[in-house]
Amino acid sequence: MIIEADHSSTRTIPAAYQTLSSFERSLLHLASIIYESVNRNIFANCLRRAQITGPQGEWLTAATIGPFLQKLQDLELLKSDWSCPDELVELVSRDAVAAGNFRAMAEAVQGEIPFSQYQLKGPQRCLRAMREYRIGLYTSDMVHLENMHLILEKQCEDEVVMRFPAVRFCNNPFDDNWLRTLAPSLQFYILSQMMNYSLHYLSLLEGPFTYLGNE
Repeated sequence: MIIEADHSSTRTIPAAYQTLSSFERSLLHLASIIYESVNRNIFANCLRRAQITGPQGEWLTAATIGPFLQKLQDLELLKSDWSCPDELVELVSRDAVAAGNFRAMAEAVQGEIPFSQYQLKGPQRCLRAMREYRIGLYTSDMVHLENMHLILEKQCEDEVVMRFPAVRFCNNPFDDNWLRTLAPSLQFYILSQMMNYSLHYLSLLEGPFTYLGNE
């Protein structure tokens, strides 16, 4: 899969997102971190592990979380399998980082839905490895990030995910303001993959090249 050169760097979170309560946003934050289809019971368990309660301070169950998830589906902010749409997932995860929610939620997800390269099979193993890579990316954990890159090379079939995972996640969309918040070493890692991707596919990624030209 070649990522189009005009992958919009101006894409923003939909207006519907801005109307959500802080709790509803936390549900989307969590969905973006889980990064796979899960049932409502697992979703509720992740909330509990992250110490997130409902609007009235109540612990949510598979039954009581249903109406909240349904509203997000109706607004087209969640898919039918409770996962975050691809065109929103990185924007929502970056918002979770900005809100200070990402790390605790990621730890909750890892506790409830552990990653093992030996126990999972096929596409799910790749998808969960992608989740772990994204956790390393958004927590600026270079060791975890690079370890998961090695696993992606072995477990995934998509060439971009295998060879240039930073392009898959950091150009969806490219956000120079977010990139500037990262440590120089992580910026270098991301931009190097984007440059190598462009050379490999002879496909210009306009956002990263413009960013480098302005720095």
